[in-house]
Amino acid sequence: MYGIHCLSLLPPILAILTTMAPLTMSNFMPDFTGKLLYNGRFKLVRLLGAGGGGVVYLATDHRAPTSSSDTSPSQRAIKIVRKADGQALEYQKREIAIHRIVSDVPHVLPLHYAWEDDEYLYISMEYCETDLYRAIFERQAYWGNDELVRSVFLQILDAVQGCHERSVYHRDLKPENILCNAEGTEAYISDFGLATANRYSSTFCCGSLPYLGPGKSHGI
Repeated sequence: MYGIHCLSLLPPILAILTTMAPLTMSNFMPDFTGKLLYNGRFKLVRLLGAGGGGVVYLATDHRAPTSSSDTSPSQRAIKIVRKADGQALEYQKREIAIHRIVSDVPHVLPLHYAWEDDEYLYISMEYCETDLYRAIFERQAYWGNDELVRSVFLQILDAVQGCHERSVYHRDLKPENILCNAEGTEAYISDFGLATANRYSSTFCCGSLPYLGPGKSHGI
């Protein structure tokens, strides 16, 4: 009987859950659209995305022209992270420090500047139009194009090797953490939040659960 009553409650509960938007940091942070940062260098244009760790905005860099022949401001992606307390803040700053080590490795997302104020950490990075997940599943950029698949896969392998040569190990490689240009021809590894500089690690279950190997996801 108890099981029947419980089951009868499932449809309304599921209906409520499916209509609830997942909470991200954008629910707990102010709207930065239109704000000027870094002594007026960057103007935030619009929100690109949000996750558990922060928000990312498209910005114009008024001190960096697009090219020598095009003097219009460059576009940047600026990640804004609310500063944590104690050791958690050290982990936040560690992500920036590790990313800086490999920022100039080909096909690693370039990190241009990082700064902070009393409340937030700010990271200015190269802007990419999409990520590998969207390029694969939404745009189907690689469907039937074996040569493009090969080219992008080699770019990712070269970037991983370049990171390993500098003793940086990403530990969370997945399509969502690989950014691309609009055509999907250039790929860049990003998001070093779970990266480590330790060659050997005893940390289990590190990464994103849907992408963990069976042994790793069970702590083996």
